[in-house]
Amino acid sequence: MHAPVLNDVFRERVSQSRTLARWSQADLTRATATVGHRVPQSVLSRIELGTRVPRLSEALAVIAALGLAPDYLLTPLDSDAPMRFGDDDRAPVYRAGEVAAWLHGDAALPDTDGSRYLWGAGPTGRNTVATTLRGLVKHAEQADDPDTLMRVARAGIDALTGLLASLELDADQEG
Repeated sequence: MHAPVLNDVFRERVSQSRTLARWSQADLTRATATVGHRVPQSVLSRIELGTRVPRLSEALAVIAALGLAPDYLLTPLDSDAPMRFGDDDRAPVYRAGEVAAWLHGDAALPDTDGSRYLWGAGPTGRNTVATTLRGLVKHAEQADDPDTLMRVARAGIDALTGLLASLELDADQEG
């Protein structure tokens, strides 16, 4: 089964988000400098081409500069889509929604020791839904043609459907 690797999702999403924002790589470099960690244009180019894996500090600077939720740049939009953290075909395959919930602090990854996991505070998923909506609104505002707007809308419907389904599962498990 083909499962996209985290780095591939990131590089594709960075390129798409930068293009939707109508930013050049030089623009994104300037934006990363304003959030405290300048990522050179040559590094951005290699990240987008897939010839360089970003350092954590670079990835976080790019995410902050683009003003998007980390899970948007790190997980496929379809919450049921399979994904892996590395290139090893023997690596565990997770659903994108599971990884997004883990990134948000809402749940431990499946098949891991959840007893050591620090669960997120507050109502499960509240931040997830709000962050997803903010990211979708931002992309919709930047859409300059009907096809792009429709892709953003479909992605939003898929993301919110997955989020709502996971919240219902959480509520059923708690109650």
